[in-house]
Amino acid sequence: MTTGPDLPPSPLTRGDVILVVGWLVLAAFTALAGPTTERDGPLRLVIEIDNGRHSQAPLSVEDRPVHQITIEGPIGPTVLEVGAGRARILSAPCRQQICRLSGWLSEPGDLAVCVPNRLVLRVAGRKVGHTDSERIDGVTR
Repeated sequence: MTTGPDLPPSPLTRGDVILVVGWLVLAAFTALAGPTTERDGPLRLVIEIDNGRHSQAPLSVEDRPVHQITIEGPIGPTVLEVGAGRARILSAPCRQQICRLSGWLSEPGDLAVCVPNRLVLRVAGRKVGHTDSERIDGVTR
């Protein structure tokens, strides 16, 4: 009985190829669809409560004068001040008040978090007339 030459084992199995292709498809989808949803549209405040409930408040200057929004969280009410292109936490029921000290949120990507009250405030969208190149905050050589 003759046997063929011993071939080295294949470095990739069929399962490896499926896994790699799956990761590539997921990476392409994330790169194309993910980031554009947060950056598109008018400037707005995204409010997330207790890791699930979402609401949004417009931050464009033309909308309304500065007004207050009260959000009920697990440990009590948090009062937000929203308008004129910015937002902040005016008062919070938490002990350390770190969220309140975050100050005014006005630029896309700005964030304030109240961990004890499970509240996340995030500015999303794009300021009218601003492009990403105008947001460069430093140059290195």
